[in-house]
Amino acid sequence: MAVKIVTLCGSRKYAAVFETVELALSKQGVIVLKPAFSDEVLTPIELQNLRQTHLKKIDLADEVVVINVAGYIGERAD
Repeated sequence: MAVKIVTLCGSRKYAAVFETVELALSKQGVIVLKPAFSDEVLTPIELQNLRQTHLKKIDLADEVVVINVAGYIGERAD
């Protein structure tokens, strides 16, 4: 049985929703990748590193799930 890898994408504003979805998928035997969340102020280099890492997580995934709460689409934080 092959294990599915899912990457979660969406606004970091909804970190709690990411946790709920991650747990639900993990209980089903899915490997879940998600963005790194931080409350600290990040440097431009750190932000770029996080973006590049997340893009690689998307590349590794068999499936991408977009966390979309109430149709919210925010601007990318730079």
